[in-house]
Amino acid sequence: MRVLELLTAYYIEGFLIVGGGLSILNIRPKLSKIACLAIMYSLVIFGVREIYQIYNIPFGTHSFIIIMLQIIILKYIGKQNWVVSVITPLISFLLISWGEGILMYNIITLIDITLQDIMHTPGFRLVGILLSNIPLIVIFILGYIFKISVIDINRFIEKEEI
Repeated sequence: MRVLELLTAYYIEGFLIVGGGLSILNIRPKLSKIACLAIMYSLVIFGVREIYQIYNIPFGTHSFIIIMLQIIILKYIGKQNWVVSVITPLISFLLISWGEGILMYNIITLIDITLQDIMHTPGFRLVGILLSNIPLIVIFILGYIFKISVIDINRFIEKEEI
């Protein structure tokens, strides 16, 4: 049950990382392509975090490994150029960090839930990941559904003659 909950949570997170990260750059692939990349992301995130737990490696560096693997997946499987492949996971990671540090921390403090509850109580892990992904959810809705982009990456990639 724990594995299913984690894979579901990581899939949702992966979907928002791809969809939100690309839509903020004015790139909107088909939902089926986002879903396929999200499956790969969720398996990578699950695998890396499980390896870290098995070998008792302190969390922290796992984020760098996950970001590097996400860049590779987006470049070679998602067929994006290097600029987009690097910027998308970095923007998404920044939004997740804001969600964890600002929103999730304050919300779980407000409703008196401990981090141990989130880590070990069934269903709470999914709630914790959804709370930390609130900025990604907002960006996905604005960028993908309402087509409001913050950065037009194509403008930066084109070469201008002087």
